[in-house]
Amino acid sequence: MHSPTIFSHGASLTQSANATSLIDHGWVALTSGTQWQIALQMGTFLFAWHHLIFFSAYLPYFLFNKFKLFEQYKLQPGKEPSPTLWWSCFWHMVREQCLLHFPLMVSFRGSVAEMGMRWTLPLPSWSEIIPALLFCLVVEDFFAYWLHRALHWGPLYKYIHKVHHTYTAPFGLVAEYGHPAETLLLGIGFTTGPLLWSKYVGMHVFTMILWVAVRLLTTMETHCGYDMPWGLNNLIPFWGGAPFHDHHHRVFNGNYGGSFRFWDWAMGTDKRFREEARIKSSKVSKLEKEE
Repeated sequence: MHSPTIFSHGASLTQSANATSLIDHGWVALTSGTQWQIALQMGTFLFAWHHLIFFSAYLPYFLFNKFKLFEQYKLQPGKEPSPTLWWSCFWHMVREQCLLHFPLMVSFRGSVAEMGMRWTLPLPSWSEIIPALLFCLVVEDFFAYWLHRALHWGPLYKYIHKVHHTYTAPFGLVAEYGHPAETLLLGIGFTTGPLLWSKYVGMHVFTMILWVAVRLLTTMETHCGYDMPWGLNNLIPFWGGAPFHDHHHRVFNGNYGGSFRFWDWAMGTDKRFREEARIKSSKVSKLEKEE
């Protein structure tokens, strides 16, 4: 007995008729078929999308490090992962992606259906997408802050979060280096924002796919190991970015926020970071006066 289609034959034809761009036609192809076909199609697409975004974001920093470019912006100069550690991180990530992430991505179709997300054309406009993404970012950051603090508690740190802290000088791949249990826990924060927005405002699955890209780009920036002039922390005052999280990896405590700094500021868990920043700024000012 065949699984029912997400769209009836007539609905699929209507979808195709409403497609006005290459993206629209691709979307119709991706979301047509039996439930199992759609689950596999969407899961495979998400797996490819995830890796395209992740490694595209990582490539510049990999090249910076390999060819010693922009060394003046490197947060922990001279601290490079050995080839053994780099490959250990890489294969750990590949293993987790294949054994954990891919099955979750195949279940994505059923999950978003339960959330009540819209699949059909037209695709959402940027005026719909941007507020939803900002909301998801704020909700995820709130969850990540408190989860991160909890993961630094005795047994949770020893048996789960310590894996991520293997690297005291982060580089891009470390963004996805962690215990499977931590990955699943972080997934709760990742999906809570979309769940709430879908329930009370309405969200298209296309927006959820863009949310995947946003989180990959922000976590890559956080773990890149470089304080680049164009980094969001140098453009948005309350953004944490690489310097903020790099400090956390270096000293192990404080700076628990994922994207923003305001929860650490409100709870006083960024005091050491702010004090070090003040001392550094004071030294720079003194040198400038001497010159």
